[in-house]
Amino acid sequence: MRNALAAVVEAEDAIERLSAAYDDARVGVERIALALRLLGPTFKVSAGFEHPHNPLPRHDASLVDAWRTALKALEEGPVETPLPEPA
Repeated sequence: MRNALAAVVEAEDAIERLSAAYDDARVGVERIALALRLLGPTFKVSAGFEHPHNPLPRHDASLVDAWRTALKALEEGPVETPLPEPA
């Protein structure tokens, strides 16, 4: 069953779209981090933003929930289930 799910996901280029969205988000975060690094020595900027143990803010789990729902629907039968988009 997992091979069939993998074939569906790969045929839709879903992993590539998720990877591209992830790369775009990383570029955006780095753009902001560069500005914070510039401002840090002069202005009060929390140095914790770069610390690897700095906890991430609360996150939105709607994308992973959408993926769970789509995969479950595909496992339950030949259903035309749209795969979630990263946006």
